[in-house]
Amino acid sequence: MSSLSPSHPPPAATLGVVGRESHVASEIAPSGPPLEPLPPAKRYPRLEAEVTADVVVVGAGLSGLSTAYRLIAAGKSVVVLEARVVGSGSAARGLGMLSRWVNETYLEVERTAGLGRACQVAASHAAAIAFVRRVAEEEGIECGLAETEACVLAARAAGRAGRQRASRELREELAACLRAGVDGAHIERRRRHAGGGSGAEGSAAGEAAGGSAGAAGSGAKEEGAEEEEVLVVPGAANLQPLRYLQGLAEAVVRRGATLGSEVVAGSILGGPHLPDWAEAYRPSRVFPGAALKYTWELGVYFSTVGMALLKHVVPRSVEDVAGLLAPGRVERALQPGQGKVAQHGLLKKALYRDEDGVLHVRSALCTHLGCCVEWNPLEHTFDCPCHGSSFDACGRCLHAPAVADLEDLGSQVR
Repeated sequence: MSSLSPSHPPPAATLGVVGRESHVASEIAPSGPPLEPLPPAKRYPRLEAEVTADVVVVGAGLSGLSTAYRLIAAGKSVVVLEARVVGSGSAARGLGMLSRWVNETYLEVERTAGLGRACQVAASHAAAIAFVRRVAEEEGIECGLAETEACVLAARAAGRAGRQRASRELREELAACLRAGVDGAHIERRRRHAGGGSGAEGSAAGEAAGGSAGAAGSGAKEEGAEEEEVLVVPGAANLQPLRYLQGLAEAVVRRGATLGSEVVAGSILGGPHLPDWAEAYRPSRVFPGAALKYTWELGVYFSTVGMALLKHVVPRSVEDVAGLLAPGRVERALQPGQGKVAQHGLLKKALYRDEDGVLHVRSALCTHLGCCVEWNPLEHTFDCPCHGSSFDACGRCLHAPAVADLEDLGSQVR
C-alpha cells in the first residue's frame, strides 16, 4: 500500500478558485489507506407502536442525525423519522470533504456581512469539523477520517496584468482568512500537474493494494508541470460519508433515540406547527418561510453547522450563525442598485433591488438555451456567459439570441 514520505504533507483537497472566474472544484485527493467496499444502506424497523418524545427529527441524513445526537446530549428524548433507509440519500454519496474555507470566500462574507460575521463563520466551520472528529473518535466510527488541507487557487488569467491581479486577489483572500481567525492559512508555490489537480511538489500517484489510487513520495519533479501560487488552509479532513452516517445512526440509537424508517412525514396528522412547515416547503413558494423566524434550506455550506439554528432547543450550541444560514439572507443583504444570482434550493434566481427598495426576483436561467446568467455590476445587467444574451436588472431581454424575458418569480418591498 502506498503512503506519503515523511517529508511531504498529504495531498490537499482542491477546494476552490478565487477570482473573477470563480468556481468550486470537485477534486479531493486520497489521504489514507483505501477502505473496504461500502456496506449497503442499513434498514431500520418501521414504527409499529405509539412513541412519545420531546423532539421529532424528520430525516436521517447528516443534518438530522447530527441534530439528534446533540439533542440527546442535551437530555432530550428523540425520535428520528426516515422515509427510506439510512444512507440512501445524496448526503451519503458526497465527497466527504470538511474544510475551514467557504465557497463564498471570507473576503466576500466580510464585505457583505462584516468582520464579526466572518469570524463567526470561521468559528462555526472549526466547531463543526471538531464535532465530527470527536463523534468519530468517541463512538468508534471507522469512516477513514484523515487530516488534510484545503487548497484555493487563483483563477487563471492571461498576460502579466492578469496574473498580477490573480495574485493580488489570492493575497486579499489570505488576509481575510487571517482576519476571520483561520489560523495557519498561508500561500505556497505548488505545481499543477497534468491531471489538473494541485498537490505537494514531489508527490506522485502510485499503485495501492486493491487497485485504489494512493500517493507516494517521489524525489523527481514532473516535467512540464506548472508552478503557481496556492492558498493553503490547514485543519481540513476527508472521510467516507456513508460510513460516518451509518456509524452516527448507530450511535444515536445506542444513546436512546428511536429511529423509524419508511415513515413519510406528510402522513403524520396534528401538531400546531405543521401548517407553517408545509407552507415553508411548498415547491412553488417565492420567498421561503416568510412567516417563520428560521426554516431550513438546501445547500447550507456544511450540515453540522446548521445545528446553530437549534440554539433555542440545544443549550450551548456552536457559535450562533443563524443570521447567515437563515433563508432570505441574500435578499436582505442586497442594497438599492445591487443585483446577485443566488441558489435557492434547486432554483437559481436573479435578484435585483431597485432604488425604491423593491426586490425583483427572476429565474437566472437564460431563455435562449438555459445557461445561468451572471450579474454585471458595471452595466447593471444580467448577462449570459454562453451565447451573449443580455437582460436588464429587472429581467427584460435587451440583446439576442434570447428573445424572451427572464421568468418573473415575483417582487417584494423591503
